[in-house]
Amino acid sequence: MDSSGTRRRRAVRISAALAAAVLAAVLVRPGASGTSFKELDYAWEPVAVNGGGWVTGLSPTDSGAVYARTDVGGAYRWDEERTKWTQMMTLNSVPDPESADYAVESLAVAPSNAEVVYAAVGDTLEVRRGRVLRSDDAGRSWRASSRRFTVHGNADWRQAGARLAVDPADPDVVLLGTRREGLWRSDDGGQDWERLADLPEARSTSDQDPAGVTFLLFDDGGERRDEATQSLWAGVEGVGVLRSEDAGESWDVVHPTPDGVPRDAELASDGRLYVVVAGGGAQVLRLSPGGTSVDTIGPGGTPSAVAVDPEDPDRLFVGDEGVRDGFLWRSEDGGDNWDTLDVALASPDVDWPLKTDLGNYMSAGDLAFDPARPGTLWFAEGSGVWRSDDLDDGEVTWSFTSTGIEELVSNDAVKPPGQPLITAHWDRNLFRHPSSGAEPVLSDRFNSAWSLDIAASDRSRLVAVVDDHRFCCDEDGLAGQSGWSSDSGASWQRFGSLVDGDHPEGLAFGNIAISSGDADNLVWLPSNGAPVHYSKDGGASWAPSDYPGSEPHFAYFLHRDVLTADPDVTGTFYALDADGIVRSTDGGATWTMQRSEGLPDRPALRFNATLATVPDRSGELLLTTGRLDEGSHGLFRSTDAGDTWTELSGLLDVGRFAAGPALTTGGPPVLFATGRTGDTQGLWRSADDAKTWQLVSRAPAGRHQEITVLAPDPEVPGRVYVGFLGTGFVSGGPT
Repeated sequence: MDSSGTRRRRAVRISAALAAAVLAAVLVRPGASGTSFKELDYAWEPVAVNGGGWVTGLSPTDSGAVYARTDVGGAYRWDEERTKWTQMMTLNSVPDPESADYAVESLAVAPSNAEVVYAAVGDTLEVRRGRVLRSDDAGRSWRASSRRFTVHGNADWRQAGARLAVDPADPDVVLLGTRREGLWRSDDGGQDWERLADLPEARSTSDQDPAGVTFLLFDDGGERRDEATQSLWAGVEGVGVLRSEDAGESWDVVHPTPDGVPRDAELASDGRLYVVVAGGGAQVLRLSPGGTSVDTIGPGGTPSAVAVDPEDPDRLFVGDEGVRDGFLWRSEDGGDNWDTLDVALASPDVDWPLKTDLGNYMSAGDLAFDPARPGTLWFAEGSGVWRSDDLDDGEVTWSFTSTGIEELVSNDAVKPPGQPLITAHWDRNLFRHPSSGAEPVLSDRFNSAWSLDIAASDRSRLVAVVDDHRFCCDEDGLAGQSGWSSDSGASWQRFGSLVDGDHPEGLAFGNIAISSGDADNLVWLPSNGAPVHYSKDGGASWAPSDYPGSEPHFAYFLHRDVLTADPDVTGTFYALDADGIVRSTDGGATWTMQRSEGLPDRPALRFNATLATVPDRSGELLLTTGRLDEGSHGLFRSTDAGDTWTELSGLLDVGRFAAGPALTTGGPPVLFATGRTGDTQGLWRSADDAKTWQLVSRAPAGRHQEITVLAPDPEVPGRVYVGFLGTGFVSGGPT
């Protein structure tokens, strides 16, 4: 997920085939541990955006193969003939699949065999949970390392150079540079690892996440011993650029950077090394072969990425951390002189990138020349992948080349009847999904959409919470883009309070809900300790609520949906507070604390909790405390407006849930939920009021990533839209 500085969500009747599938499905009952569950027969399709998030690294090869890594969306292989990327992290390709497989910190290809690919994956620096994967068939299947490391593909400095390096002479010899654990070497293709202790320990240069070892490069033109490559370059935070002549056993600091981070490096065909250093006075370094001399070169700005033409070691490009007009540079003489370039954008396959503000700031992930396609330069960036063969004049035209990449963090979704799906995401806010492709709506500005709701009394009326999470870029007065639509999301207007400049301070992020019988009656439960507000005029003005709870939505970045409107009673809203359920019966002006008997103790009612009503059932509530909380809770139900609760049987570790239309006329609403029965984790469905559960899919569309959004189709019973933590949305329905 991109940050631009720091970046982080239903008309077919039931057929005989569906009825047969329902009867044949395994029903989950309490105590079913060890049961083998048959998946329902569902067909899955991507809700395609093509791009959307930060591609942090690229690996073009001499053979023509190109690989890409992303911070939260997995890793991809380019198909030149089909002009499309293919996801390499899937349920069936990765051993013992984990959601963290989609956070790819580094990726390296064996120079001697482009089918051999290594990937370092993981999503935390707090524990050793990351691992190194190896593929011998271009990412179609993987095997895992025997050792765990601290790896985080979405931490600060994720756009650094490759922390994995493969010996050009031996695809089984691979090195891994880590953020906190130094340098490691494997001689058996990544199965077993030995730490190389001589590399100087990284030193922190800022309050950001540790960068540690930021790049590793084998120098094929250097020393060799028994055919093994001995010469290596490395970058280490707070230490500098280092050189080894004995395959990493010992190191010399060639150029110290005590206040900086060697962020990116490229080795030219004549042996010179070009290094971008961030912090402590950003600069570009040019090191002679072997590092005998070092020159500071550079075009200015805040350089982030460097690429050297494999056919001309004097021709290089440098991109700023935000590429735009005047912040992309070219040198034809090895960096002695620089041309300042402008940028033009083209997007032949999808329209949405040209309808956003991307051209104002393109967050640089990587620049890389294609050795198999002379004159082609690839650009990995905060919204996808671009490439250009227009490199010789004063303006470089980047062509969006991201078909097949789905990398958006999903926050919410609504499906207006008879109209396209609307999805909410980090970074690129809202998309509308007609059959012709994804369309950005509400704002072309870089910001995030946190919450959506649709009016029960007027299904063409939508509201959205959209705010900029960078906390750095509100000079234009447009950081708050929250607003409403009266045409099912085709067009949007900002709330009147934002337009008029009298929007309450702190009313941002969090959850929003519309009264069932009055589309102008809104309640907004913001984040970060701000008070709950309500509106009776569709957001033209807001008033603070008399709210008895404390911190109902305490952190903007959580997938926490804890506000909902009663489906039948006008002016009645419910919210989940740290101490239980609160209810308003006067449109959000005043609230009362419910007894909330039967719910877990207060510590469990935090983090990624979800509270929702059930269609056509006034006073009936469902709640899950979320999988990040203590304990192993399931799904809770209240039928008396939140006074008393019962934990439903069958599922544990429930993360997300949603209720949709009944499969049969007069039947109960269909419940979808993510959770676990026995050892089987997946997406489940109940058509009998949660008495039994059917396994829909262990990993919808093969995406074994955490599910953050479930949105049943209001018109097609059984169909559901599923949003993931970093791979956008898919749509699934019974076949």
